[in-house]
Amino acid sequence: MIYLKSFKLLDENEEYSMIVYKMNIHNNLYPLKIFPNKKFINIDFEPITIFYGGNGSGKTTILNIISDSINASKRNIDKKGDLFDNYVERCSQYCNLIHKSECKEIKYISSDDVFDYLLDIKAINSDVNRRKYDLINEYYEYKNTPFQYNSLEQYEELKNRVDSNRMTVSKYVRTKLRNIINGGIVEKTFRPTEKCPTAHIDRREMQYLYSDEDFYHFMDVETYDQIDLTRDSVGEALKFVKENEMVKVCSHKGNVFAVEPPLFVELKIETYY
Repeated sequence: MIYLKSFKLLDENEEYSMIVYKMNIHNNLYPLKIFPNKKFINIDFEPITIFYGGNGSGKTTILNIISDSINASKRNIDKKGDLFDNYVERCSQYCNLIHKSECKEIKYISSDDVFDYLLDIKAINSDVNRRKYDLINEYYEYKNTPFQYNSLEQYEELKNRVDSNRMTVSKYVRTKLRNIINGGIVEKTFRPTEKCPTAHIDRREMQYLYSDEDFYHFMDVETYDQIDLTRDSVGEALKFVKENEMVKVCSHKGNVFAVEPPLFVELKIETYY
């Protein structure tokens, strides 16, 4: 079933009118001047439609334009250029959606979304399996070992022992929570029925440009926006990453807290005798 039959990008004249109207306000022309030069304007969709091209050819840009034009929901929200919303608004009139009554949801899923989701599931499962036996042993140790309370410094241990005696082993769950902004760690006890809000992590693909004495410098290859991160916030994530390679900059509510290096890198190893 095809729901999006056709789509039209702005031609050279329409882009020029935007440039003339905004030239005194915006220096960044993204996403203009990408597709007219390629003679790529009209798109007719098949049940499976593939966009292909090299880095910087505009594949991600065109998917973002189309998804925003049809109000598709996204897991990761990318920062766009100043003219992007205006461009999308103009393209919306050329969007030919069909079978609207049968379309229950419109969602934009990128390969990064799928990969990030699999990593999240793997991390959760690994942590559960690793801690399962430790938690069971801790539960029985607190439950069966005699204990005498002598001072306030033993309050946490006392609480653990009380919990182990009033809970079954399946309900005795302790976990460590890390503040992704300041790095602080606290240990909490939860019941299985308790729920915690999920933190939304934005992973933005950026190019690692270079580093100096105090900062690492990154650039978004789509919008050319640049950010600087301190050495403390990056840690050893770029230990084996060369300049100009792509990484993922992780943020929560606009606060960058980590950098994810690529899974694979090519390095030259030299041996000296």
